[in-house]
Amino acid sequence: MVRFLEHTAPTRLKLVGFGFGAAMLLICSRYAYLGLYPSAMRDKLVNQDSKQHLSTTELSMPRAPITDRNGRILAQTVMKPSIFIVPARLPSATDRGAANVLSKLSHAAAIPQPKLERMRDQGRQFLWIRRQTDESDVEKFSKIAGWEDFGGILKEPARIYPYDQVGAQLIGFTGIDNQGLLGVESLYESEIRGARQTVQVTRDARRRLSVTFPNDASKPDALPDPLSLSIDIEVQRIMEHELEKAVSETGAKGASGVVLDVTSGEIFALASIPTFNLNRPQLKTPESMRLRPVQDALELGSVIKPMVVAAALDAGTIKPGDKFNCENGVLRLPGATIHDVHKSDILGVSDVLKFSSNVCTYKIARKLGKQKLWEYYSQFGLTQPPGTGLAGEFPGDVQDPESWREIRFANLAFGQGIAISPLQMARALATVVGNGTRLPLRILRSNSASTETNPSISELPSHQVIKTDVANTVRSMLGGIVNDRDATAPGAKLLEFTAGGKTGTAQKYNPETRGYTDRIPSFLGFFPAEHPRFVVYIALDSVGVRPAWGGKLAAPVFQKVSTSLGRYLKSTGRLSLYSPEDDRAESNGAKRQ
Repeated sequence: MVRFLEHTAPTRLKLVGFGFGAAMLLICSRYAYLGLYPSAMRDKLVNQDSKQHLSTTELSMPRAPITDRNGRILAQTVMKPSIFIVPARLPSATDRGAANVLSKLSHAAAIPQPKLERMRDQGRQFLWIRRQTDESDVEKFSKIAGWEDFGGILKEPARIYPYDQVGAQLIGFTGIDNQGLLGVESLYESEIRGARQTVQVTRDARRRLSVTFPNDASKPDALPDPLSLSIDIEVQRIMEHELEKAVSETGAKGASGVVLDVTSGEIFALASIPTFNLNRPQLKTPESMRLRPVQDALELGSVIKPMVVAAALDAGTIKPGDKFNCENGVLRLPGATIHDVHKSDILGVSDVLKFSSNVCTYKIARKLGKQKLWEYYSQFGLTQPPGTGLAGEFPGDVQDPESWREIRFANLAFGQGIAISPLQMARALATVVGNGTRLPLRILRSNSASTETNPSISELPSHQVIKTDVANTVRSMLGGIVNDRDATAPGAKLLEFTAGGKTGTAQKYNPETRGYTDRIPSFLGFFPAEHPRFVVYIALDSVGVRPAWGGKLAAPVFQKVSTSLGRYLKSTGRLSLYSPEDDRAESNGAKRQ
């Protein structure tokens, strides 16, 4: 008996193994059959699986923050709830209480009930109801009966702007899909935007809707580095505040303001009035979206005269001590007559600038010649875009000298018949007072990560336009316009620093009157005068008061902005500014020692 059992045990094991293998073969064959060959059972299983995975949609990941030069947040991302439904999962007409549910959903979502029913019957799998909303909306929809069967919540990145309207046109804003639509938000979209991720809307075991991120995609990669702008948001705020006051007081249609670092080409402020609130972009208007210092094409008038004098001195066609007959303020040319506001006979070069003689500036330009004047205008940057990359940069409009008649030549010498932007004009003066070197303009901070990874920003070349001794001479002349006893722009004088600059009062064509009846008073200045650090430009567009002299209306705005800027920078210790008091303090300290 024992010997019989010894012989039958291996046989039983073989039979069990054979039976198990046969069963596995049958199961695999059945799976293969259901997966590969059409059948009623296969269609049923596929249909059930499709009900678990209802739809997919794409979401953007958070964008990188934007900061000012000191790291203050100008734009950042927060997560906000967005509400969706799967219309195909809405209760059908035969379901109990369907009419009540659809009625409440229609009212809450502001979608006509017939439209909801039509999307349900068409089997639509996904529909946004609210994007980037608040918790009160979430609570309202969640109270609808059966909400979890057909609706759900997703957290989406949304952009907020802590400083509201300050720097609005420069910073820009994003659309509902988190894409940049204006300003640096658009310009640096590839550097700022986060990756897009696909999410799946599924139904769980309890038949409730849920959202899943395939392959752990809900764990986004590290955010891109912050985009560090060159502007100082406090300087921007100062500029916008003073421009808004000036617009209110003068009845101007708008205003432009620029603060430019002479030593680096960095833009500290780029202001445009009117403006709008970045957190409420739906209230914007075409006028409030315009970045005037970059996009406006204006005949800016006498502020261009320092560039004419600098060009003639650099070319050697005049000398600083030369005298010119200003014809008592009246010079007749073929087809027109040139007039001066301050009528003078004989003026030196410095006084030509101080008293803003059109007649004598034209005579200086004639010594230089048409072709040379155009070439210097080009080297000062008046015939090409400033190079910030911002949308709508005006490239300047200076016709070729071959087409200039004599009166056009004269007009171009004192800022008429030439269309340029305020930013181009500010860079031209920065070139003159910055030792004659034209630097590339920067809207990103010079040592930011973005400039290091973008050669077009970090390696832009500088260009020597005029000789250093010529730059020093013209800078001294411009200082006299503000600081001399007979200064023509005393309203620009600073109490704590020395300054220099040039007034301008340009005519502007008015399509309603069909004539040059509008006025643009401006002041283009710099400080400190001895070692310029900043160029500050103020332009008021189409003021409603007369007289509209730049020295009366724009120079005081320059004075207020520059004074506040100087005090702010000295108080924070972020930048050092030269002033005569520094020399006196050092001298007194040496004596005490």
